[in-house]
Amino acid sequence: MTNNTVWCFRPRSGASWKRWVGLAAVAGAVSAAGLRAQPTNDLFANRITLIGATVATTGSNVGVTDQEPEPAVLLDAGGGEVWWSWTAPASGEITVTTTGSDFDTTLGVFTGADLASLVTVAFNDDEDYYGGILTSRLTFYARAGATYQLAVGGAFDTTGANAAGNIDLSLAPPPSDPAPAWQGVTLTGQPISAAAVAGKVVLLDFWASWCSPCQQEIPGFIALQELHAAQGFTVVGFSMDTAGTNVVMAFMNQVGVNYPVLMSWPDLENALGSIPDIPTAFLVDRQNNIVLRHVGADDQTFWEEAIVPLLAAPAPAPTLGLQWTGAQVVLGWSTNYPSYHLETTINLIQPAWTPVTNSVQSTNGQNRVGLAASAASRFFRLRSP
Repeated sequence: MTNNTVWCFRPRSGASWKRWVGLAAVAGAVSAAGLRAQPTNDLFANRITLIGATVATTGSNVGVTDQEPEPAVLLDAGGGEVWWSWTAPASGEITVTTTGSDFDTTLGVFTGADLASLVTVAFNDDEDYYGGILTSRLTFYARAGATYQLAVGGAFDTTGANAAGNIDLSLAPPPSDPAPAWQGVTLTGQPISAAAVAGKVVLLDFWASWCSPCQQEIPGFIALQELHAAQGFTVVGFSMDTAGTNVVMAFMNQVGVNYPVLMSWPDLENALGSIPDIPTAFLVDRQNNIVLRHVGADDQTFWEEAIVPLLAAPAPAPTLGLQWTGAQVVLGWSTNYPSYHLETTINLIQPAWTPVTNSVQSTNGQNRVGLAASAASRFFRLRSP
């Protein structure tokens, strides 16, 4: 397949650096050993049913036949799909991979009962193109009782044919990989923190104004911010420029950056596992788990395919924090939950919940309410209308 991802090496003290632009191409591995019978699940109508929250199975796409009308996302990337069907036993995020397959795979998840009515839920070609991982991985939010159609195919090789071979397919809830806590001040002077964007799907983008691939990618981030901010998505940029904030601000104003940008710092970079090359981005789900690490610039479509499935997940309920100083009780919760209000009661046996009328102060992404020390003997909750 041909990949348009580009990236910059980050300049480090005492080291030379290169800026990489242009295109890179790699041939998909084609595996075929003589003639092989048509796969059992070649046709959509003959898809194999998978059962369970965690599933591992095998198959092959050698000898597949064409069928119409296949989803455009599959036709654009390659072809030669085989099909499975899986009904979610519970709601939650699911990671699907073809890790262990011996060829360059494509992977799609769809809803719908026939080919003509399929709706794309998530799609992935390569898990890590520049890392040499040409098998596929994607994460999406599954709803209990919903049935999903899974297609595994072969990416186009340099001759225009579809790669083919043996398939390893697995489904499982993603492992917990919590994003580190962070806080700072944006270049426009606004406090921001991980707590302030809690419950959102967040794209942490590490970039620099001198990096051409970064410059190419940012218009797509601006568009994503416009399209999905209302659904609970935000980009947060971390500039790795060393020439000062004025240079960064000039670039932001020139291209119309519409999301918060901070100057990066070493402790955060180390907490994320270091940032050797840029752009490097981390996609964080609503539960604050990192579901994708991506080195190199990519287009808006790539990020849409990763972000939109995560937006389907409901935002987690807000957490109510309490701090007692002895003279005052301070209750706090994220400003990402504007519909919630604070209530109190004296007991939980026959509770009579009443609204807390003290004023709410909002700073650094947190709502805070200060109460007299006597409030420490009461119970509190956040309630949504």
